[in-house]
Amino acid sequence: MKLILLKDVAKLGQANTLVEVKPGYARNFLLPQGLAKPAISADIKRLEIAKQRAEELKAKVAEEAKQIAQKLKDLKLSLEKKASKTGSLYAAVSESEVTELLEKEAGIKLNPEMLKLPETIKEAGEYKILVKLSEETEGHFKLLVKS
Repeated sequence: MKLILLKDVAKLGQANTLVEVKPGYARNFLLPQGLAKPAISADIKRLEIAKQRAEELKAKVAEEAKQIAQKLKDLKLSLEKKASKTGSLYAAVSESEVTELLEKEAGIKLNPEMLKLPETIKEAGEYKILVKLSEETEGHFKLLVKS
């Protein structure tokens, strides 16, 4: 029996996938639990179209991520923070501060969760910041923290 999964089912598949199961499993478990629905030809066509659109969107996002990574490659930003005479910052540099600086200086808008700081930045100096743009694409830029 062919079904379209509405939710992820362990050992069977992810949501919005077409699966073939035994009629008893479908009738007694998947359908009553609302985990799947019978696959009719119109639903199968819609599912194929949705998969195609998702692949196109994924390709577009990957291309944009590569472009941003290229922009970040040669980028060097500087940030001024209050510090003691020894160079220790009074407050650590946060991801949100770096993303705001990145948007203001380079025009690149990122989500703070995309940044991977090497460690807690509590000292003046130069740091290499990793940016996780997508599953496959990463970028780097340099951040100079001045006191």
